[in-house]
Amino acid sequence: AAGLVTACTVLEGVPRFAGAAPAPAAARAYTAGAGAAGSAHPEASLQGVARPAAPPSAKTAKASSADFGAASAKPHWRGVKARALDPASQLIATGGEGGQLRLIGADGQRRLNLDGHHRQDVAGVAFTADGAHMVSIGRDSTVQVWNVNTGQQERTLEGLEHPARALAVSSGGLIAGAGEETRVVIWDGASGQMQKILRGHQDFVNGLDFSPDGAKLASGGQDRSLIVWDVASGQPLMALPCQAEINAVRFSPDGQQVAAATTDGNVLVWDAAQGGS
Repeated sequence: AAGLVTACTVLEGVPRFAGAAPAPAAARAYTAGAGAAGSAHPEASLQGVARPAAPPSAKTAKASSADFGAASAKPHWRGVKARALDPASQLIATGGEGGQLRLIGADGQRRLNLDGHHRQDVAGVAFTADGAHMVSIGRDSTVQVWNVNTGQQERTLEGLEHPARALAVSSGGLIAGAGEETRVVIWDGASGQMQKILRGHQDFVNGLDFSPDGAKLASGGQDRSLIVWDVASGQPLMALPCQAEINAVRFSPDGQQVAAATTDGNVLVWDAAQGGS
């Protein structure tokens, strides 16, 4: 991409690229999310790493109907916000405004209509690696885990403090969520227990993705920075600057590269191990 700088510097042991444009001044004030008082969950941060200036600081759900085999011609009552394909390519999950969730078969038949997230908008949907569960995240700041066969909501994961924007599910069953705060939260999908809180961003987080082996997590957002985390330790491996806000991040199928799509119309690709562009 034009203007992408490839010279790399190392600050406090974290690889970074030189030449990043400073983050724009925020037109709004917000409160950076903090962990719950007394929380024993480990937290990671980019301590000592030079970063662009930060902006000023400032349930349950239920299945509405099983509706197995019904025609899928009926659209979401409101707009679709998120979609995902299950590992076997047999089910499509969609999430929309007002907490609406749909499961549609590859044959075009609607399997389940679900109402979740306290009737607030769905921000992301994903499937677990075995395809047995759909995971959704919403503007109510919760993550919900659904059984794709029964439509029952089996778990609600809490820990986010502001409306959510991003969701990722690892091959090993971890669930990551983030949104209109600076933290990224990781839960164990099986138990619903919070595992880690990752700190490093200086503005809202718009995108998350686990590497195919589940060992790394990429996050990107309004602070124009893509951070690659080591999942086991919760520590940042590298912070890669962009010239514009990041809307989405994705690892390549082999996990060797990581990409970020930005609001200036570019898609930037880096070596996921070394950070080379």
